[in-house]
Amino acid sequence: MTYPLTFYVKCLAPNVGSEARGPFIRILEKYRNDKGIYRHELLHVGQWAVLSLLGLPIACVLNQIGRMDLMWLSLLPISLQSLLYAAVPSYKLWAEVQAYREQAKHYTDDRRPPTADRCSRSSSR
Repeated sequence: MTYPLTFYVKCLAPNVGSEARGPFIRILEKYRNDKGIYRHELLHVGQWAVLSLLGLPIACVLNQIGRMDLMWLSLLPISLQSLLYAAVPSYKLWAEVQAYREQAKHYTDDRRPPTADRCSRSSSR
């Protein structure tokens, strides 16, 4: 079974084969059967979901103290993943490393780009 908010499209931005935006996954049609790419993007959706869940306790607290006028604050964590990804390079690196590790599990060959191997060797020193 596939994640229901996965869409296979004819085109994305240049040099992009797939993307996750919030709960939505878009994958180029030519990668429809590439389980690694699918799992990579599904992991990004999971990262988004974990951060988005932070809004639930905020909403509960605001409800308990009777501040329904501030309930919009509980929506802020929904965009937290996008903000961190765009503004915090170390978070983006962490998120991508996790996703590529997941993706690599679904191939019989090593598809890491040559630069990934060099980066991992230099960071382990």
